[in-house]
Amino acid sequence: KSMDRMFSLIDKANIFIVVSHDLRQVEALCNRVVWMDHGKIREDGPTEQVLRNYEYAMTGKTSNPGNVVKK
Repeated sequence: KSMDRMFSLIDKANIFIVVSHDLRQVEALCNRVVWMDHGKIREDGPTEQVLRNYEYAMTGKTSNPGNVVKK
């Protein structure tokens, strides 16, 4: 029910900010992600790319390691 409400708000807004550690929620709601690390922007870009790089940085693994963008 709360996800339906969030989608409704997103449809009406030009900008919607989600702060979350739930990567699946971020993936479902966002088309752009800013990854913050200790108060600094580590990466800003398309959701799939940023989440893939975040997952790799945190675990050393990703579901698609060929597409990890190394900085």
